[in-house]
Amino acid sequence: QEGARRFRAKYRSGTFKVNDADDGFSHLVPDSYIKLRLKPSLHGFQRSTVALSHISTFLLMLSLSLGGGAALLASFGQSIFIAVTTSLVTTISSVSEQNGFQKKISARNSAVG
Repeated sequence: QEGARRFRAKYRSGTFKVNDADDGFSHLVPDSYIKLRLKPSLHGFQRSTVALSHISTFLLMLSLSLGGGAALLASFGQSIFIAVTTSLVTTISSVSEQNGFQKKISARNSAVG
């Protein structure tokens, strides 16, 4: 009962609408289905893949820069800062892995592809 009530409320509020021409539930001929449902999904996947790729690349470049900075600090004998940069690289790597950027990019590319 509760699930059906929530479904009806979402349906009436237009939550399932893909766009103004499609309510998200009506039967469509194949051409309309592609135009109204698949193409917007494809564009959404493409946009999110680009954004995730930029974030992933930024984090990788930041990690490499900090690693290079640690090597540079080591050459000047600043051992206390080596630990700081190493911990920052580890934190960035953990955040990237926790968010699963590479897995998400791969999944979206296979959906688009």
